[in-house]
Amino acid sequence: MDAYEYILSKQVEWAYQQKITLIGSKNNRGRKAYTQNLDTNLFEPLLPDVLNNFIKGDGGELTGNP
Repeated sequence: MDAYEYILSKQVEWAYQQKITLIGSKNNRGRKAYTQNLDTNLFEPLLPDVLNNFIKGDGGELTGNP
């Protein structure tokens, strides 16, 4: 097992133990390694100003439109 697969498997295992539902990269397709929302993917929610800056960015990370 290479480093990427090892780390990913540990993250998926941790999510399972924490009862965090994972989805595929295209929601119901792809490997189930993504959280359903941003807050579940973080140790604590982003501050409102930080979240606003993140949403205003041009990457489309939260809208699924990179």
